[in-house]
Parts: sequence; structure tokens; C-alpha cells
Amino acid sequence: MGNGLVIMAHCFHYGPLEDGKKHYKAFYDLGPIVDTTEMIPYLSHNQATDHDRTYGTGLYWHETIFPSPITHPEAG
Repeated sequence: MGNGLVIMAHCFHYGPLEDGKKHYKAFYDLGPIVDTTEMIPYLSHNQATDHDRTYGTGLYWHETIFPSPITHPEAG
């Protein structure tokens, strides 16, 4: 394996798994090496980074939604 481009995506879709896969079709079309897509309870998703953000440290996870050039070519 060479020094190629790697894209890691942590995507979230609130709804059925198949709808989410359709929504992120452009990523799947890239041909993922590893696909760990699964349905999980929202609480599990929300707590996924709790171990890095200990209570009382003032650290929090902040998300930003922006148009991706992959899913929205007009934004590129």
C-alpha cells in the first residue's frame, strides 16, 4: 500500500439505515476500504466521545454542518 489519499468520514443520519446510505451515496461510490456503517441508538452516538471529554473539564464536541463538494458539487 502506498502513500495515497485517505478520507475518514464520521457521518450521522437520523433515520433508516438504507435512507442514510442513499444520502451518503457519493461517499460509498468512492469504494470504501472499510465500511463500519451500522444502526446505533442516538444516545450511543452522542456518548461516543465522552471518554475524551471528562465531566468538569469544559471540553465539548461541536459540530458544523457545511455543504460537501462530494454531495453538493456546486459548493466546491
